[in-house]
Amino acid sequence: MSERGLREECDEIWTLNDWYHLIPQIPTPDKVFNIHADLAPTNDPRRYVGDPIAEYNRSGAEIITMHRDARLTRNRVFDPSAWIDNRHDGFFSSSFAYMFLMAWQERVERIVMRGVKLCRGGEYRTQTPAVLSAIYESEQRGITVDAPHRAEWERGHATVAWKDVQPVRHPYPVQVFATPEIQRAIRRINQR
Repeated sequence: MSERGLREECDEIWTLNDWYHLIPQIPTPDKVFNIHADLAPTNDPRRYVGDPIAEYNRSGAEIITMHRDARLTRNRVFDPSAWIDNRHDGFFSSSFAYMFLMAWQERVERIVMRGVKLCRGGEYRTQTPAVLSAIYESEQRGITVDAPHRAEWERGHATVAWKDVQPVRHPYPVQVFATPEIQRAIRRINQR
């Protein structure tokens, strides 16, 4: 995956958080989504290497955040809560889902998902149902979604007991949905 190849395929390149470390072959994305309260955490030595704020500013990208950050030269605050509150679901629990929401608002015609491997483990595996929901809704809106790993994501989540999924409060300004087991885990984490 190269920036030149992506630019031939897409109108804009949108990426996440610490893309500069994970996919350095994309030095100048158009938008970078970071919905975390701390835009430059240092607690994970495998991520956010160097100075994330400097990397954001160097890229020239529009940095999409949930709050204003004076350190950023191109900061766009994206508060989707009013729009989501009027929707039938609350599957907006990750940066990926916020990217889909902005794509709908900007009325894009095609979404290309390159380098997204949700089922590999960690937090991204738990975000897969939300991303699948966003893909399905995008298609219902007439948007073409090109996601090479989609079949893998669907196979990995074919056993979810969707009837048991219930809304829970989330630290972001929207509701997300979780099974009773995940709700209990969230309560344990919030009690710490």
